[in-house]
Amino acid sequence: MFTPEQWIQIFIAYWICMIAIIVVFKVRGRGKLRALILRPSMLYEVKAGSTEANKLKLSKNWICKFAPSNIFEEKKAWYKFWRNPIRLVIVTEQGTEAVGWKDTKPKEFSELSYSWTLSEIKKFIKKEVLKARMASKPMSNSMFFLLLMSNIALLLIVVLGFMRMGVF
Repeated sequence: MFTPEQWIQIFIAYWICMIAIIVVFKVRGRGKLRALILRPSMLYEVKAGSTEANKLKLSKNWICKFAPSNIFEEKKAWYKFWRNPIRLVIVTEQGTEAVGWKDTKPKEFSELSYSWTLSEIKKFIKKEVLKARMASKPMSNSMFFLLLMSNIALLLIVVLGFMRMGVF
């Protein structure tokens, strides 16, 4: 059968493959947004499309505009921490704009921009850019936990391997 060292190598290879699969799925889905397409025949279809700024490209000749307030986000269970929530845009068949709620947040910049000076506008834009940078994370919580678990598993394997060899 297999020696203990081969079992450890198989175990490590398994975890590396699992992490690689998760990374591939994350990268493959980046830049895609799902659209719930409503048809007049009372049928619907869920289709993924690529995004460019505020435009969703669903096919070669069908491009739909959407706003951030038009994106519906799934309320997922706490135990599904490893995946991102599903985001949907609702579009009618061959529609040019997405369906959604009106944005209820006040437009701070647009309401006050007529009375601002150029330096105040620059300060406001810098502040908003800094807020956006602070809100973005280099890695999601689920990816962090997966890497942490794989590192702990690898550490345990190494310690067990050294204990078997009689080093400890």
